[in-house]
Amino acid sequence: NFLKKKLPDRTLVLLLVGGGILARLLWSMTGTGLKPFTGESHNVAVALATTGRFADPLANGGGYTAHVSMLTPLPSAIAYWLFGVDTSVAEIALSIWAACLVALSIWLCWRLACLLGAPPLARVAAVAFVSLAPIQFNLEIREGRSWEVNLGVVLLLWVLLRLLLADRKEVVDKRSLAAPGMISGSLFIVSPPAG
Repeated sequence: NFLKKKLPDRTLVLLLVGGGILARLLWSMTGTGLKPFTGESHNVAVALATTGRFADPLANGGGYTAHVSMLTPLPSAIAYWLFGVDTSVAEIALSIWAACLVALSIWLCWRLACLLGAPPLARVAAVAFVSLAPIQFNLEIREGRSWEVNLGVVLLLWVLLRLLLADRKEVVDKRSLAAPGMISGSLFIVSPPAG
């Protein structure tokens, strides 16, 4: 099984991805990193945590909404319900969630590069760059705490990986396409742009 196959650069990639998580979490502790990214999703998460209503995307008491997709505000709402709205603890928990999703997407990209036959040095260099270069930390962590983009990317990469693995089989069976098909078919619930 390709996913269980031990690759020579795996340990280095895991260290780089772990370093990327750490770099993103350290970034989130500085400057505006823990400041909530306010917007429609954040406002709906606050309403869910405080009133139990999927409402108020404009924070003006406007009532129920279909302005934000169904699952987008749930991680923030759960963190705010458990730790308090806009508290440092809630924002740290959400930063960990966002950083782990980014790390998983980087790892999935590396697995795709392995499967597609990219040279080991090139794929390790790519992982090092996207893991450690702080070019999108604000988007990945601060905005990623409130929006579904990180989860959407992980799901899309997982579907692509599963489809490439299925394509490599001599005979493609229904089982190998069932899960990617279900995820692809329902992806719009998680991330409308990705779906």
